[in-house]
Amino acid sequence: MPGTEALLREALRMGADLVGGVPYNDTDAHRHIAIVFDLAAEFGVNVDFHADFFDEPQHRQRGTSRRRRCNAAGKVGWRWAT
Repeated sequence: MPGTEALLREALRMGADLVGGVPYNDTDAHRHIAIVFDLAAEFGVNVDFHADFFDEPQHRQRGTSRRRRCNAAGKVGWRWAT
């Protein structure tokens, strides 16, 4: 949604300690994931993706799969905790 990135950025400037997203609700899930990780890296905070209902195979082509989120995390140097 237009303006959301600016609102997230302002919240982070004001002290938010986490940034999240819902990639399956966006028309460009790939870009959505990238924006969230870019903001997290810029402000040094963790991420939270609401994706638990839409990680089924039929949604993977929209870019919401766990693999896509893991790859995006790796691009900014993050590793999944075990």
